[in-house]
Amino acid sequence: MSYRPGQMGIAEGTALAFILTFPRVFLTTPVSHLDNSATLGWLSPLLAGITALGIFLLLHQATSGFSGDIINISQQLLGKPASWLIVFYGIFLFMSNVVLLLRQFAENTLLTALPSVEFAIVTLLYAAIAAISAYLGIEVIARASYLILPLIIVAILLVLLLLYPYYQFYNLLPWQGNGISKTISAGFGSAGLEFALFGLLVLRPAFQNNRTVRTSAVYGLGASTVIVSISILVFIMVFGVAVGREKVLPFFEMSRLVYLSRYLQRIEALFIIIWVVAGILGISANLYLTAYLFSRLFKLPSLRPIIPLLAITAVELAMIPSDVASVIELDRYMVTTYYRWGIYIIPAILITTAWFKKKKKVDACR
Repeated sequence: MSYRPGQMGIAEGTALAFILTFPRVFLTTPVSHLDNSATLGWLSPLLAGITALGIFLLLHQATSGFSGDIINISQQLLGKPASWLIVFYGIFLFMSNVVLLLRQFAENTLLTALPSVEFAIVTLLYAAIAAISAYLGIEVIARASYLILPLIIVAILLVLLLLYPYYQFYNLLPWQGNGISKTISAGFGSAGLEFALFGLLVLRPAFQNNRTVRTSAVYGLGASTVIVSISILVFIMVFGVAVGREKVLPFFEMSRLVYLSRYLQRIEALFIIIWVVAGILGISANLYLTAYLFSRLFKLPSLRPIIPLLAITAVELAMIPSDVASVIELDRYMVTTYYRWGIYIIPAILITTAWFKKKKKVDACR
């Protein structure tokens, strides 16, 4: 299989953008928004999504006149040595995301559904299924994401609606949280959570045209951002900030409260399946992007042989932290440092360079 797959449309691109940016809502990430912004925590992911989308669209527009994927573009703009550094950094970002998602989803599966199973077995199962999905190709991942996308959205919105009897609107007071300026700063700082969206630019040749990439990013990240923001808003209304900060799995805790009837209870078991599938697809997409960049960097004819190696490496790295608290702290550190650099600094360099290149062309034509 070549690492240049076929032509994907808006449906596949939207699903891919969604699955790359959404799965963390099932983890502890929403709690970090409460830590930063308190009752205004719902606004933080909204600002992060808008910021990430704005940077993405600027970079997409700036590089639209150049051919190839982001690797070809960075070579045309910065030369080979600088482009290699960017590719290495991209490999580090996507691979670290694979490791962090793998460890957290495996840990959460043990906590909620399989407490008596060995941690290593669950981790290996996640990695094996993700590796098989990545081995089949990005089109398979995108189309599988497209099939499950309506189910994820409907299930989450249904839970949020069924929690209406638990809404306590006074939990949203004071409405300014820890301060509007602090919330804005936290929103811009957490934009690094959406860095995986730039995977669409990495895979740009796989899409029908540039318009498809742009539309997919808008729809995919837009839906992801809005649903995450609404979920955190409902979470605050149901649990409040003080209690909410103590919850390790916010969405699971919300689904546990849903009561339909005396004959239909414990529906959170159904949502465990949904977040397991979403987690596997998110890990698969990040794993494929890692293999793609690795293959492009070393000019390999196919990326399939290295996918099992990357999956095994991810499993080994995921088992290094001693407990889930260490993983959560590491995840937050990655978001506030390396992921933030990846979404601000590298795009800024590419946008500025592309602008100067285009300006020189215009001046030369005059």
